[in-house]
Amino acid sequence: MLYLLLAALIWGTTPIAAKLAYAQGTSPLMLVEVRLATGALLFALYLRSFRVSRLLSRELLTLAIFGLAANFLFYHLAVRHTSAAAAQVLESTSVAFAAVLAYFLREEALSRHKLLAAALSVAGSALIFYSHASGINLLGDALALLAALTWALFTVLASRTLRARSEEEVLLLTFTIAALALLPFASVSAQVSVNGAVIAILMGVVHTFLAYLLYFRGIAEAKAVAATISFALSPVVAIALSALLLHEALSTAFYAGAAMILTSIAMVKR
Repeated sequence: MLYLLLAALIWGTTPIAAKLAYAQGTSPLMLVEVRLATGALLFALYLRSFRVSRLLSRELLTLAIFGLAANFLFYHLAVRHTSAAAAQVLESTSVAFAAVLAYFLREEALSRHKLLAAALSVAGSALIFYSHASGINLLGDALALLAALTWALFTVLASRTLRARSEEEVLLLTFTIAALALLPFASVSAQVSVNGAVIAILMGVVHTFLAYLLYFRGIAEAKAVAATISFALSPVVAIALSALLLHEALSTAFYAGAAMILTSIAMVKR
């Protein structure tokens, strides 16, 4: 569980970094491509003695394209069109989608204890969203919910795939396929400045390579629903960090929502 929480803490700073990259003239597609490509390259270097021993499967392709690539795309477009807090909070509702997917794909038995933790996590996210809602952006919020759905799909399929393939194989192939799949689209809108490129590469190192390495270590030990519940910690970090940087006071609703999320994490950690 520690690996999952560390990854969530890193991802809590993702929307802030993305907003900085956009302010430097970087397009969402280019930011996504640089993050994926940097991650793929670093995984290849990190696993330089590794050799792919199995052919590509439909499940791995689904994980890479409809899970990873789609999630990156929807999330970064959401951050572009709505607030950083809204994008991060809405994506954290992925636990609800993960519970449904895990059940119908027969990946996890959903006990009352786990369902209660999932409901508490979603309720906490809703409170945090309410406490920081500065108006609704239908496009941005819809994209964030699509990011939540694809994140749930990614986590459930990754958990399943790790039972048949090694962590190294899944990481290297998934990021390489996702980067190649989005390359033609990113090339069309190749908007990036020097400062934007630096931020994007740093995000590729920290928010992609390091965070996903931690996350995969975590989901190899935990179930998909527990993994998505731990992810709900990221908007707490994002909003608390924004408030600290902007010297803003946090509301009672935020503290209540954060307490509910922390309680849900403690419930699945036992």
